[in-house]
Amino acid sequence: MHPVAREDTRSSTSASVDAGSVVDTSNATGSVPLSLDDVEVIAPNLKLRLSGVTSTIVQLVPEQARSLRIATLGPGLPDGLPRIDLRDLPAIWRRPRGRPFRIWHARRNNEMVAGLILRDLLRAPVRVVFTSAGQRRHTRFTRWLLRRMDAVIATSAVSGAFLDVPYTVVRHGVDAEVFHPPSFPGDDYAEAGLPGRYAIGTFGRVRQQKGTDLFVDAMIALLPRFPDWTAVIAGRVTSENVDFAADLKRRIAAAGLTDRIVFLGEVPDIKAWFRRLTLFVAPSRNEGFGLTPLEAMASGVACVTSDAGAYADMIDPDVTGSVVPAGDGVALCSAIEGYLSDVPRAQAHGRIAAEKVRTSFRLADEAAGVRAVYERVWSGVRQPEVLIVARSNRYGLERDAKLLRAALGPERTGYAATRTRGLVSFLLRRRHAHTIMHLERVHAGWISAGSRNLLLPNQERFPRRHIDRLGQIDLVLAKTRHATDIFSALGRPTEYLGFTSYDRQDLSVQKDWTRFLHLAGGSTLKGTEDILDLWRAHPEWPELVVIQKAENLSAAFASNITLLPGYLSDAELRRQQNACGIHLCPSRAEGWGHHLIEGLSVGSVVVTTDGPPMNEMVTPDCGILVPVASSTPRHLGTCYHVDRLALERAIEAVLAKPDTEKAALGVAARRRYEDIAVQFADRVRSIVG
Repeated sequence: MHPVAREDTRSSTSASVDAGSVVDTSNATGSVPLSLDDVEVIAPNLKLRLSGVTSTIVQLVPEQARSLRIATLGPGLPDGLPRIDLRDLPAIWRRPRGRPFRIWHARRNNEMVAGLILRDLLRAPVRVVFTSAGQRRHTRFTRWLLRRMDAVIATSAVSGAFLDVPYTVVRHGVDAEVFHPPSFPGDDYAEAGLPGRYAIGTFGRVRQQKGTDLFVDAMIALLPRFPDWTAVIAGRVTSENVDFAADLKRRIAAAGLTDRIVFLGEVPDIKAWFRRLTLFVAPSRNEGFGLTPLEAMASGVACVTSDAGAYADMIDPDVTGSVVPAGDGVALCSAIEGYLSDVPRAQAHGRIAAEKVRTSFRLADEAAGVRAVYERVWSGVRQPEVLIVARSNRYGLERDAKLLRAALGPERTGYAATRTRGLVSFLLRRRHAHTIMHLERVHAGWISAGSRNLLLPNQERFPRRHIDRLGQIDLVLAKTRHATDIFSALGRPTEYLGFTSYDRQDLSVQKDWTRFLHLAGGSTLKGTEDILDLWRAHPEWPELVVIQKAENLSAAFASNITLLPGYLSDAELRRQQNACGIHLCPSRAEGWGHHLIEGLSVGSVVVTTDGPPMNEMVTPDCGILVPVASSTPRHLGTCYHVDRLALERAIEAVLAKPDTEKAALGVAARRRYEDIAVQFADRVRSIVG
């Protein structure tokens, strides 16, 4: 196999800014044709139009080619890459030298389909690996394809959270030899011939998904007050977005800013444009991974991004840039203004950003991570060690599954919805994993799918009619001491596991010790009516923020209640959790209580029910417990109803406390969260293995 010159595939006279990054092909010396006998990995690109996936292939393959016999296949790729042609495919039935089979590394659905046809229908010696960047619930067809992959790579923990199959997180990287801070005369902004002294830019296809309109709106609002700045927009306008782009240009012209908000189109060398910027903006409404902020950071540019894709993982707020909720034009405008008004701050953050990419987002690290996945496939490791089975309820159970997978290692765990085991698999008693972990209830259809069956129940949702099913469970893992007592009394082997919740702390958000939060979500067991009745009776009380599913809303609200119904972005939910100093959680029943533990994690004062298991997680030294007035059975658990008068007194007592006392409780709450998280991490590894 011939060596590949890395710079040949990256520096271009014909660069295209697209969905995720830059496809850069200058100074190319021609593609490098290979014999298929020499190829152990095929990277297909089965799409004519340039895209972010294309860019990933263009940047990663030359790095991989340093240690792998890899070749690309398909149209739309620049010269300089190792490649095979369709006419070479008949040789795919021969095994590659030194390997039992080739790896077909797919990144799109059609590429997965092609790989499965080669592997399963045509019986070629091929195994299929897929990289998933999407941050959305996959279609049924895509989920079907994913279950048939030999290995799956997720580009971030967020994209991995949408996968039901075992996956390995391998973050995208950037070649810091190609994307680097200004070092040549042509890198100076003055070389662009545009007005002003500083440039702010957004690069990517011009369309609504990329938030180009949000960027334009912000520039129309800000540039008249900052005459030293000029905005540049680089990227293709596809045929379906011609009207969208034309409308943006009309709005710019109406504002008299045509010479200061400039559409560059597809530019010869986008790398130089990155280096000419002082601030980069990525305002995407949704994104897969999103490489352009990393390329900007590597070029020494501070970034303002939405929280779409993996952007929030890239940016350190107020260190390398700012992150705002996706689609929030007001927040975007405010974050940008903070940099336009303080150029030294932007420049300092750009310098830190370049160093972060060099240490944390190296292209070589991405290549090494992908290579490790290939090696596992070549060694024959495919079936997950642990398969987590749960109802797909989009609330606590899916969160439990994600937390368990993170604790056990996503590369060795899988996830299956209860109804997804096929009839043939059930009748043939096919094994899906060594260990099946049942969440909340015993899922009888999955008992034969593993050698060992574990149950992680929620006692308040475990029906008494299912007690007989406990005989099929090898070990019950209890989230709380309360659950340990309940299931031990039923005569089944039970061990206390504990559990954890996501760490929601954000120290950049200022906490208001007079502001209350009640996070009811989609549950009807959070004591919401008790809280609302008290707030309606006390118009003098400060603001209460209620986050609740729209269909569960109470009809009457008071002026001191702020209602946030329906879906909140994760960034906005996290901001509310950190901003509100008091979290009201008078739950009637909990299996675990994520909203309680997340309240502890942000260092707020948590007010909850003095009944198990709520009083097991929140103790008097780190929160406030409200006495119970009555209780009623609920499945194997109990519903505890707080004494409404006692809840009223507790709220009054919190209001009377000085901020210093509340802050001290908050410190204790954070310490309690950290203890819970550490103890769970230790126990899950020792018990589950």
